[in-house]
Amino acid sequence: MPRVKVLLEKVSRGEATKDEISELRDLAQLIQSSALCFETCTGVATYVIDPEQCIGCTKCARNCPVGAIRGTIKQPHVIDQKKCVKCGTCFNGCPKHAIKENNPWQKNT
Repeated sequence: MPRVKVLLEKVSRGEATKDEISELRDLAQLIQSSALCFETCTGVATYVIDPEQCIGCTKCARNCPVGAIRGTIKQPHVIDQKKCVKCGTCFNGCPKHAIKENNPWQKNT
């Protein structure tokens, strides 16, 4: 997005015209609507297992399509963030709701 950089530099120096500011606004809307997923983006979310709630049933580990969850039966499990593909299978399948989603785009309520 070299054009965005050029426009932002002109704006920051106070040299941008109204047309350039309008162009920058249009480009920002295009980026927001097509490239960034904001509130629905799973790529930025992480899943973590709350050790206080995890009963070690192994359901998450057995259902993880990439083997990103490890643990011992009846002990809290852990998600390997480097292996996790953020599919949500563990989150949706946990019978104790011990898996939490941390998504920086979600609004705190």
